[in-house]
Amino acid sequence: MHRDLRPALFAGTLLLAPAAIGISRFGPYFSAAMPSAVPLKGEKVMVQLQEPWQKADFFLVGFPRQPEPAHVNAIVRAIEAQGIFKYAKSYNVSVRIFGERLNLARFPQDMTYPFPMILLFRAKVPNAS
Repeated sequence: MHRDLRPALFAGTLLLAPAAIGISRFGPYFSAAMPSAVPLKGEKVMVQLQEPWQKADFFLVGFPRQPEPAHVNAIVRAIEAQGIFKYAKSYNVSVRIFGERLNLARFPQDMTYPFPMILLFRAKVPNAS
């Protein structure tokens, strides 16, 4: 059964308070994360493309396919180094066969179904939205 990441993304994360959600504007990161945040857009929640040094309450980075752990760690370190956000959680759906998790990071892109990963960062200091 395929689980959709979008409903789980902000379950228990956003309160009823106003919030700004930043989405990394870099190529594939944008296309993997934006569909998760757009349904949350409304009167109290603003969704915007931005850079990791710009302020927001949350910042999302999406990967269109399963990345190498070293790549994820490098992205987390680079974003946290800007001083605005702290890594909070990652969301992904892992491929499992007979209970064993498969690592598809090194499979050719055209031979894999995209199992995206989304990294959620929270502002170190709450943003006055």
